Amino acid sequence: MGVASLCPAESPEDNAPTGALRITGKFVRSITLESVGTEEVNTDGTLEVPTGSHQIRKITLENGWTAYPYQLVDIKAGQTTDVKLGGPLKQKITANRQGGYLNLDHSVEGVCGKQYRNGDNPPAFTIYKGDTKVHSGKFAYG
Repeated sequence: MGVASLCPAESPEDNAPTGALRITGKFVRSITLESVGTEEVNTDGTLEVPTGSHQIRKITLENGWTAYPYQLVDIKAGQTTDVKLGGPLKQKITANRQGGYLNLDHSVEGVCGKQYRNGDNPPAFTIYKGDTKVHSGKFAYG
């Protein structure tokens, strides 16, 4: 498989040195680098990137979940730099009782512990007391 290129298409004659960025997590659809923009990731998780330091601003997974890692990566010419981002995702739910209230916190984390979110479809919950439904709703972000 080839390596997707993040080099600007406007300057094909530009022979700036590049290196490969490899996302070691799964299910990554696209990545946004502050200095380059948003690009699709190859199925093998690689991209060709101009050398230098780049800040990873956003990761989008195939199912629409996103993370904003703000992680700095240093790309060296002709080398591959591995970054641990992406899936699989795991859910974490904590419940704390405060008097007559039950506080639920929900997060979804990727392989590196970064939190992912899906604003179009926030996770839902239902609380039962025995067989009786007491409350249901959707988690809010923030």
